[in-house]
Amino acid sequence: MSLAMVGEAGKRTQADIARELHVSQGAISQLEKHDDMLLSTLRNYLTATGAENPRIVVSIDGRDIALKI
Repeated sequence: MSLAMVGEAGKRTQADIARELHVSQGAISQLEKHDDMLLSTLRNYLTATGAENPRIVVSIDGRDIALKI
């Protein structure tokens, strides 16, 4: 799932997210195209989309481990 899809799932436009983060819509557009960013940037973006309890899940030896971000 891409960042843009998360925004869509939260029914938030790039403009909505930009207002929440106090940046331009263009900055959100660029952010959604990047695959390398700070975890704090990712957390802020996810929170602005309405995501609750954002986390990263990794699988190790068949076990899922959730990391809070």
